[in-house]
Amino acid sequence: MTMRDDGPGGRVLVFTGEGKGKTTAAVGQAVRLAGHGRRVLLVQFAKGSRASGERVALERLSELITVKPLGAGWLDLKTHPRREEHVRQVAEAWTDTRRLLESGDYDDVVLDEVVFVVGAGFLPVDAVLAFLDAKPRTMTVVMTGRGDVPALVARADTVTDMKKIKHPFDDGRPADAGVEY
Repeated sequence: MTMRDDGPGGRVLVFTGEGKGKTTAAVGQAVRLAGHGRRVLLVQFAKGSRASGERVALERLSELITVKPLGAGWLDLKTHPRREEHVRQVAEAWTDTRRLLESGDYDDVVLDEVVFVVGAGFLPVDAVLAFLDAKPRTMTVVMTGRGDVPALVARADTVTDMKKIKHPFDDGRPADAGVEY
């Protein structure tokens, strides 16, 4: 096994699992990076343009954190099958993300729901792995989302599996502002 020397920053983190808190953890990581003067791009692949508490709060940190809701919006495979239109939108979002990162305007990136879009077949895992292999050595990459993508887990330095024990959704309760969004 070879050790990587990424110098300052440069880590790859994955927040995955069926439990709540993946995006919340990623937003916390973005805030921590910004606290050290890092410029962070937070791309949301499957959240859509709906207002959320984290977006509103992060607007106050917009000098260091940029939030970009890209892609097809909320992708619920339980109620809707994957559509070619959504695959195309995610591919365009990935192209936009790469273009933004190549601009040099950002030090680090949060790829919110990228584990989900890869695991569900919207984006090829090889595209994400190629990005990880080519990223600047000091760039920290945070990836979130439900799904089983062993190649991303293997490539990450830190992996946290959010395990659901109990959630009001199980009893049919709707999402609460400030808690789920």
